[in-house]
Amino acid sequence: MFKSISVKQLGLNAKDGEKFMYQGWLFCFYTLSSIYGLWLMYGKPYCSFPLGPSQKMHQLINHPQIDTQADFIYYYSYSIGFFAAELIAIFVEARRSDFREYLIHHSVTLYLLIFSFISFEHVPGGYVILLHDMSDIFLCASKMSHYARTRPSVTNVFFGLFVSSFIFLRLYCLPHQTTMFLTLLPTIQYATINFWIMIFFLQVLQCLHIFWGVLIVRMIVKLATGGHGDLRSDDEGEGGAKKQKKPKAGARSKLEASGKKSN
Repeated sequence: MFKSISVKQLGLNAKDGEKFMYQGWLFCFYTLSSIYGLWLMYGKPYCSFPLGPSQKMHQLINHPQIDTQADFIYYYSYSIGFFAAELIAIFVEARRSDFREYLIHHSVTLYLLIFSFISFEHVPGGYVILLHDMSDIFLCASKMSHYARTRPSVTNVFFGLFVSSFIFLRLYCLPHQTTMFLTLLPTIQYATINFWIMIFFLQVLQCLHIFWGVLIVRMIVKLATGGHGDLRSDDEGEGGAKKQKKPKAGARSKLEASGKKSN
């Protein structure tokens, strides 16, 4: 579907068409995941943005949360399959400019998904999935708009929605849950080794969010002051592309001399 749109309707070249198709696939994944996650959790006693004291308590009580497994198993399977595939794909596809950060992020996320599922922390884990997926919808939409060469205002609107949702969901709502794990959970449940490992990886994930948040702010400042730059880190790592070497002075003079002789 996206191949037909990129080639037949938009007339994109092979490189931009491939990027457009990839972002279209991600857009579909994050949209479907967010819709299912909202259907699963929104309006429940354990879900709010951000978590309040009551919602935090409801996320932790009745552990192990075996009764929620029938509803959450599809949600977890969907996300685990996606991140496992993406973790493999980053080694196969063209190297990204933020390859290391992306590798750490997907590895940590996959670990948190698997071990929170095994330890029956389904509700807190599902909430973390939802916080991550919703903001990425707008990131993919902004990149698709950019590659399709639509009006800059359309791209900027999607990017503005991404920035605002990223800051609210990942830099404001997620720390509320991390604080819940550190302060409230040890008073309700027995803190196992797996619990402390998950806390550590949640902190790693939060540090990556802060890192990307700083990059986003720097890019906005650069664009606001008249600078140039693509939307976020591109799939092929355009920001890390090698600069073309300038010919040496001697070589340049020889080229000029040969040009004069030919004239």
